[in-house]
Amino acid sequence: MTSRIVHSAEGRVAAAFAMLRASLEGPGPTEREIPQIDRAIREIAEGIRCGAVTRFDVEDFWSRAPERYLFGTCMGHAFRQPHGYAGDFEIIDAIHTSAISDIPYCGRWDRFFHGQKGAAAVRNRKCYLHELLAELEARHPGDAVRILNLGSGPCRDLLEYFEASPESRTYFVCVDQDPRALKHAEGLLDEFPERFELRLGNVLRYRDDRTYDLVWCSGVMDYLVDPLARRLLSRARTWAPRGEVVIGNFSEESASREAMEITARWFLEYRSPQGLIQLAVEAGAAPEQIHIEQEPTGTNLFLRIEGGPR
Repeated sequence: MTSRIVHSAEGRVAAAFAMLRASLEGPGPTEREIPQIDRAIREIAEGIRCGAVTRFDVEDFWSRAPERYLFGTCMGHAFRQPHGYAGDFEIIDAIHTSAISDIPYCGRWDRFFHGQKGAAAVRNRKCYLHELLAELEARHPGDAVRILNLGSGPCRDLLEYFEASPESRTYFVCVDQDPRALKHAEGLLDEFPERFELRLGNVLRYRDDRTYDLVWCSGVMDYLVDPLARRLLSRARTWAPRGEVVIGNFSEESASREAMEITARWFLEYRSPQGLIQLAVEAGAAPEQIHIEQEPTGTNLFLRIEGGPR
């Protein structure tokens, strides 16, 4: 019985690869073809689960894609991982700006990429942060608000906030382990030098004796196994003893997981609301301090941990 299931899946996987190969070698997917690509990705994902194909086979397929795809599209960049890791600052900034290539073939693949719920969730994180900052500033009218931004990436979210809120007195300390990300952020934010500082460091080893009104970490915990995630939460809470910690994490219900893993080798630690609450409790937070929110697609969860009395 199992062999028949695998054999049947092998046929469907072969057809899925053939469909994707035709699109890669042709003019790129039209809007009408996008559902076919989605189905092909689902068939390959099912093939991996039942043993009809391996992840190595899938990676080998994409590595043989045309150069115009690998070097001209957002998906190709995500798959190649030129900075050595998934979700690098360049791809996050491309998602933030919904960057579409002017080359028709590449632009069609970019539209497919940005149409995924995962990409929409990353863009929604900007809106969520801006609302969070407005809420925080309303609680501290006239006061300087200090934010520790862990895993700050390209800082496009900060640029848009600075431009939209010229009177804001919020000050950001941005920490990232990639010096190229910090250099990119410095270029983006060069008109607002008095509103931020950039620090090179791994968030699990970063040292800072200051305390903050908010510790914001939009995407780092997506890449941390539970023991490291608890460590991050514990450390973050020490920086906001009377403030708040807000940490993003992709939901285990993410509809984009298969596409991210199969087309981009983009693997995350997906979690449920209950899993995030449990991690926060294990990191020392009391249940009444913990809240879970999400952005509109339901893809990105946000763990909020309140500090003690001010």
